[in-house]
Amino acid sequence: MVGTPSLFLVRDLVTERLSQQPQDKLQTALQHINAEPAYSYLGALGVNLFDFVPATPPGLIDPTDSGRRYDAHAAIWRELFTILSDPNAQDDPERNILSVLRRVRALIRQISDIADEEDLLKFVPLQDDMERFEDDQEIIEDFIPRLTNDAVFAPIFDLITIASRPFAAVEEGENLVAPDLWAVRDHLSAFRTGAFAERLVTRAQEVFDATGDRRFLAYAYGFKMSYCGKATGSPFISSIVGSVPRLHWWRTRWIERFVDAWAWGFYDPGKPDALEDGSEDFQNWRSLCNAELHKRIELGDLAGANPIEVMQSTVLNRPLPDALPEDFRSFIVEAVRDIYGDDGALALVTERRVNDAVVWSWLTLWFTTSADSLGCNPPPPLSIEDGTAFFDPSTADPFEMDDDAGDDADEDAPNPLDVEPEPAPNMKKSVCGAILAVLGVVALGLLGLLPALAAIAGGIVLIVTGVKDINWPVLRRDLYVVKWYLYNALDGMNRMLVFGGLAHPFSMELDDAELRLEAPNLDSPPCGFPAGPSLFTATSTDLFPNEIWDADNLLQSWICPAAIHATGMETPPAVGFSGVGTPDLFIDRPSDPDIAGLILDHRSFPAPASWPDPGAPNIYASAVDNAIDVILREGEVPLPDLNLQGDRGIGFHAWEFADATYQLPLQIDLAS
Repeated sequence: MVGTPSLFLVRDLVTERLSQQPQDKLQTALQHINAEPAYSYLGALGVNLFDFVPATPPGLIDPTDSGRRYDAHAAIWRELFTILSDPNAQDDPERNILSVLRRVRALIRQISDIADEEDLLKFVPLQDDMERFEDDQEIIEDFIPRLTNDAVFAPIFDLITIASRPFAAVEEGENLVAPDLWAVRDHLSAFRTGAFAERLVTRAQEVFDATGDRRFLAYAYGFKMSYCGKATGSPFISSIVGSVPRLHWWRTRWIERFVDAWAWGFYDPGKPDALEDGSEDFQNWRSLCNAELHKRIELGDLAGANPIEVMQSTVLNRPLPDALPEDFRSFIVEAVRDIYGDDGALALVTERRVNDAVVWSWLTLWFTTSADSLGCNPPPPLSIEDGTAFFDPSTADPFEMDDDAGDDADEDAPNPLDVEPEPAPNMKKSVCGAILAVLGVVALGLLGLLPALAAIAGGIVLIVTGVKDINWPVLRRDLYVVKWYLYNALDGMNRMLVFGGLAHPFSMELDDAELRLEAPNLDSPPCGFPAGPSLFTATSTDLFPNEIWDADNLLQSWICPAAIHATGMETPPAVGFSGVGTPDLFIDRPSDPDIAGLILDHRSFPAPASWPDPGAPNIYASAVDNAIDVILREGEVPLPDLNLQGDRGIGFHAWEFADATYQLPLQIDLAS
């Protein structure tokens, strides 16, 4: 699997390359893409769009009676969004904790600017904000207990470990589930993948010839770029995972986030030069936290929509905005019906659900890549002008002219620079427990923030009414501590989401010698905390893939290599990915044509030992090179039906189990 940010980058790089090519066919494709960029980005989602089909419980019964859910991916996000919502006013987006934190950050920023300028009159317009902060205090106070309650987060872990488990992931000797009952994304990634992409182009061309409407071709070309990105990138990611999405589904998604973060920083046109030792300057790379990728698919009613209002609608199961017009919904559904039919889970692909999948994709991109969500949260400066000792600003009064005000430090105050909460008493020996410990840090940050900021806000009201004067240096000192409380809270929330596989790491974390949850009293997992580079650097895979994830033992979880929490190899072993390097290796790095094959030149099953020459490494040319070749040879050589999850290794055509039960060594046939 390849993440959406990486697929968007493939789309951008292919488009740039097309602009430099003289061939008429390539220039025509570029015209369609440039005419409807939002639809081309929608196409670049590829099969990732179908993660959210369906997004609500469909009524289709789990054939394995094991707790798997067809709406599992959306359900994970819905649970998270529910936690962020005020349970007493879920229909009020302004009471969502993200809205509150956005207002708090803006308020702190305004007060800081005024403190720097030392202009009392500028406090006058803030009176309404001060009054609103009293209400926001109540919302934060109600939110804090939810952070350290494992019962609140338990459904998310059940959805990750049980409900998200692929239907093809069974223990040895168990019956296999018919492919038409697999989750929609899994099915569309594993079967008739080339035929589906070609059908989109054929039908889109028919529409264009009849009407001149370029939306459909822009989408179809974006989808073909996504196909190439997944064909080359999924094996790359699997080599880091140590297995395949079918067997290690959540570690695959987790690694995908780190690959996306590296790729986004690396392909920044303004990327800083490498350091003197030749290493990348990760501290100054751009991060995905403010990439605003949701805006690239802002179609229909999504233009101008309030993401938090849409989030509340997902929590309350209300109708979602109309992102796609009826003709485009039908276009996608008809292509699915033409290639896959409507048996089993494929019947879940309907016009309404396709529209809602676009909305969910937009919303989750907003949550993970928008500055208006959690944002990038830079830490405050490491020192303040006074150099004074830490004190609890809620016990001092900067709004009086006594020069000694606040000089006596409160030794019992919780220093936000050194937060050490007690672990939750019901903490489990698992990632769940680890994340609860981190959320204890978040809770302490918010608990310190409230009285500190309230003291400042109350003082401002007294200034405006003329009751008090102000000591500017002490106010700046108070604000410094308040910023650290807020930083700790937001940083803890981000780390929780990163380790849960629901957010991308910041670029500065990519070269961490030990990427860890900053929580006290937390035992290291059996594999240790991984180094940042190990999570985005492919290594040659000799034994591949590892058997199914032991998801019942979360201590040995997705942050550990697959070999740590698997009982052995799925035999016979396959070639995962032969190559060592960073994600540019599969995105657009120039490759040696003597050792790297093009997708359209690959015809054998299950996969050639090597191509084009015997003994050469088993590797594809980059996604960009392949996308250009695919467009150039369109109508001459059809796309092969490759397994786009890299299952059983790079270059495998779509395959199916040969037996009715899961037996090792595995027997597979070419899929019909």
